[in-house]
Amino acid sequence: MLETLGSFTGAHLPFREAEYGPFDARGTSDTDRQRLIELLSPSPIDLDDLVRESMLPAAIATCLLLELELAGKIIRHAQGAISLSA
Repeated sequence: MLETLGSFTGAHLPFREAEYGPFDARGTSDTDRQRLIELLSPSPIDLDDLVRESMLPAAIATCLLLELELAGKIIRHAQGAISLSA
């Protein structure tokens, strides 16, 4: 597909493999999890802002947020906002 798009612009877009392997959730720590919880409050915060403020890789932050959501500790709101559950 990238080659096809490149033909529209006249540029050649070489395909590059990712420089990292598949995500492994075992690399997360309680410190990372605690950092996310400390940034959350009952007021919703945008997911992108939360990831940026946490300074965690997006893959790790997303995995940790899923764990917190399954544990009932956070609530997902419309348009990607997240807050602590009451």
